[in-house]
Amino acid sequence: MAASPSEGEGWGEGENERLDGLERKSETWQQAADLAAALGRLPLALEHAAAYVASKGSSYASYHQLFNERQNELWQRAEKPERYHATITTTWELAFDEIKKTPGALELLNLCCFLDPESVPLALIYQISTVKAQHAAPLQAVVADELALDDALGALRRYSLVQKADGALALHRLVQAVARSRMDEDLSQSWLETAVKLLVDQFNYDQNDMRSWAYCGELLPHVTFAVNLAEQVTYETSSVAYLNNEGGRYLQFFGNFAATKPFLERAAQIYESISGSEHPHTATSLNNLGFLLKAMGDLPAARPFFERALAIYEKALGPDHPDTALSLNNLGFLLKAMGDLPAARPFYEYALAIREKALGPDHPDTAQSLNNLGFLLRAMGDLPAARPFYERALAIREKALGPDHPDTAQSLNNLGLLLKAMGDLAAARQFYERALAITENALGPDHPTTAIRLNNLAWLAHDEGDFAEAARLMRQALAILEKRLGPDHPDTVRSRNNLAAIEAKISS
Repeated sequence: MAASPSEGEGWGEGENERLDGLERKSETWQQAADLAAALGRLPLALEHAAAYVASKGSSYASYHQLFNERQNELWQRAEKPERYHATITTTWELAFDEIKKTPGALELLNLCCFLDPESVPLALIYQISTVKAQHAAPLQAVVADELALDDALGALRRYSLVQKADGALALHRLVQAVARSRMDEDLSQSWLETAVKLLVDQFNYDQNDMRSWAYCGELLPHVTFAVNLAEQVTYETSSVAYLNNEGGRYLQFFGNFAATKPFLERAAQIYESISGSEHPHTATSLNNLGFLLKAMGDLPAARPFFERALAIYEKALGPDHPDTALSLNNLGFLLKAMGDLPAARPFYEYALAIREKALGPDHPDTAQSLNNLGFLLRAMGDLPAARPFYERALAIREKALGPDHPDTAQSLNNLGLLLKAMGDLAAARQFYERALAITENALGPDHPTTAIRLNNLAWLAHDEGDFAEAARLMRQALAILEKRLGPDHPDTVRSRNNLAAIEAKISS
């Protein structure tokens, strides 16, 4: 799915210890600490590291590098510590051989090797039945039988390969690494493919459906883990591209722009590689990258992505397709942000016409176009003309998305902006405060959009003559933006300038 922005947030005035005898501060201590962290402080692994370093006269840093590059060889060459009778690999080999005796146990471990090891929800494991994979059949049979699943989990826990708590499984990263190293290339790829398919089935992020957000947040570490493994082994499929795209969209929606970029870049690269440069999937990825660059404040860099996406959509899907409308909307959004209001208007109007015809007058995307046209008209100074667009967008969103959705909050915010511009400060405050409450509840108190809501309330307090309250709210907004977007983002700079202007009023 492609991302498409909706205008009207507002920024300007009214807009939007010790270790093994080593001194804590020494370089050697830091090397040892880094290595211990990489080994997960697993006692057996730490013993082998110490034995290797001592026997070779090596350093912790050298061992760390070897561990990263040639893990299995390193473990096999290590001197056996006196209190152990086997190397790491042979110790776990015995455990792996034992769990084979319990149906489904090895397959359950294999699946967990391609998911984030910190917390694998059992609710996700139960959905393995939705995936077509012959090697997963024993696990699918076990999952369907509660007692058999208990037996499989019991075998894994008995040999300390997994832990179970709070409806989730956890396993040590080194257990994961050793278990994956035992698989030949075909089996490893098959289990990676299975994990990816499982996540594609379950990661159903829908920006418009707030019910999807919590479970997708729970699955995001597993999406991240699986796509990172896929990148390491150059496993490129449409399913991997889809997970990258959807994971990126989720991260961006919740304001984590820096983490979003590698997801969307991988999605674009894979889609173009497997589908071609003129495929709608490629256009979707280009559009999403443009949307991200715009959100990060790099407007010139965003433009070629939007323009190329539009050209692909028009050629592949036709001029009246909703995806074409999405691209038109995004170009209008960019032109508006760059200050070219007259040029933005036909893009918005064409997008609205397509959406009303293709999606209907009450669709959230239609509301987005109505909102954006209202915002443009307000920016052009035609306040009376803007109002019906805003009001219709709000009515659609409240009905289609609900009263507690961030897009509903955006429409409330925009009506507040309009009423403030029309001089009705008391009415504007009601809209602003409701918008802030919804945004904080839905997205969190430190989301960039929350900062925008605070900014608008700050300017309202300023216009009401309460400069101290205005400064307090603007400082709160600035702190969020500096933390989430960085000190040099245009929104951060704008907020800093706004605060300086307000503080100047106080000191004058």
